[in-house]
Amino acid sequence: GGRPMSLNERMATCVKYGRTSRVKYLIAQGASVNQIIDYPEDYTFLHFIAENDSSEYDRKAMAEILLNARANVNAKARYMMIAERARRNL
Repeated sequence: GGRPMSLNERMATCVKYGRTSRVKYLIAQGASVNQIIDYPEDYTFLHFIAENDSSEYDRKAMAEILLNARANVNAKARYMMIAERARRNL
């Protein structure tokens, strides 16, 4: 086996798979709610949740957990920043 997953890597996996109780536990252990995940354009967890339209994913519950832990609602993904710069340069 390879190296064990870091706290933040475990957090990313649990957010992606909708494991709300595990996410709460990892936050309590110090995992970051504002980390960047590679899905697909430097998304934060809130971006990921907003894009996840699976009927089996409880977006509301996950968003509440992250927001209660002070997730940054103003974070911008890379593609959002590129589009913003392009608009300013028009």
